[in-house]
Amino acid sequence: MIPHTRGPISAGDAAAWSTWLALLLVILFGVLRYGRNIPLATDWSLVEPVTGNSADFSGWLWSQELDNRAPLPRLVLSGVVALARDFRAGGVLAAVATGIAAAALLLSLRRLRGGRARIADAFLALLMLGPAHWILLGWSRALEPALTSALGAMLLVAIVSDPTLRRRGWGVAAGLMLVMLPLCGTAGAVLALSAVPWIAACGRRHWPPREPDVPLETGPGLLLVALLVLTISLVYFARFDAAAFGAASTTSLTALAHSALGADGPIVPVLGGLLLASAVVLIRGYIRVGGVERYRAFGMICFGVGAMLAVLAMGWSTVWRGGDAGIPVGGRLLAVPLFAAVYFAWELYAPPLVAMLCETALLGLMLLRTPDHLRAARAHRAGYARMMASFAADLNGRLPADSMGVRYGVPVARGDGVRLAERIRMLQRDGFGPFSARRARGRPSPP
Repeated sequence: MIPHTRGPISAGDAAAWSTWLALLLVILFGVLRYGRNIPLATDWSLVEPVTGNSADFSGWLWSQELDNRAPLPRLVLSGVVALARDFRAGGVLAAVATGIAAAALLLSLRRLRGGRARIADAFLALLMLGPAHWILLGWSRALEPALTSALGAMLLVAIVSDPTLRRRGWGVAAGLMLVMLPLCGTAGAVLALSAVPWIAACGRRHWPPREPDVPLETGPGLLLVALLVLTISLVYFARFDAAAFGAASTTSLTALAHSALGADGPIVPVLGGLLLASAVVLIRGYIRVGGVERYRAFGMICFGVGAMLAVLAMGWSTVWRGGDAGIPVGGRLLAVPLFAAVYFAWELYAPPLVAMLCETALLGLMLLRTPDHLRAARAHRAGYARMMASFAADLNGRLPADSMGVRYGVPVARGDGVRLAERIRMLQRDGFGPFSARRARGRPSPP
């Protein structure tokens, strides 16, 4: 059990939490200030359900797009965007989800040390809420990788906080996260499958009941969760089109470096060495500890393997193509749980001085990359602003939907100009946001 001590606010607390708050506000400001209430890329697939024009809503929820089936985020998005009447709503929700997960990581780490925090813990805030993350959260469908990342981080918190899931609250939370992860996409399904041995081991420990203070339903409940996750994952991959995983333009390790840190070049072998050393630290910890602590180490190993496999799988996927300034779309968010696990592995199982040095080095590496991330954010903002300003001007200037489909099919809707025109007309008929002005000022769009 993690000791819980309420200590005074230290320099570490101030650094970590001020970084967390500042970054969360920066991302929310970026999404709301620079984002536009106009769909971008895969956001256009939300038009039919949001406007009530979806002929097969359940089919759309379960459909495979590139390398993903993401019924849970799509269900949430269709409701949130329709309610808010704003395509930025998904980005705001994604920012809030990652912010909550970052706070949970910081709190669990503080409890792990008996109420103490270090300045280096700001790494976790930077990892979850990097200053350029609003690039990724600028459209609603970013909720898919963001929710996977947030649920993965929360699952890590559960493993660290209650390694055997003896408390009902943590058992229910871990079970819900494991059931939801496969419904968020391929990376989530891989991560959930990897955690099945851990939660099954926890269930086996508590069945038949051996400890009087553990609820009787804990063991059977956890075993049922393991079976349910296996079933959902098997259904997820049934009739899955593996051809969506095309050959990536980078090696898997380079993709991994880009994903979490926006790094490349000589940093890649350093990153590989760090991951290998972290694996050694985890395995050594598992061998040396016993009792409840061994469950924590086993859970961390399962989680680390799953997070690595998820990121490498996405590294070969076509979804990684088309990033801004070397930052793959969605990829950085999907890699967050892996590097959070690396940080916790050193904290838990490395000698204290070595752990402190490694954690400080991770913070230094992230700070070193921050200027590049900010430059990428400014470049993205400029290009995005020009494109959306042009789109809005044509929308308000009575340009017919078919002409807009031809002009913006490639930059706005990934090449499907005919479908783009149809969806513009749907939004016009619905009077959705800026599209209502187009309907009022221009000729009525044909039905």
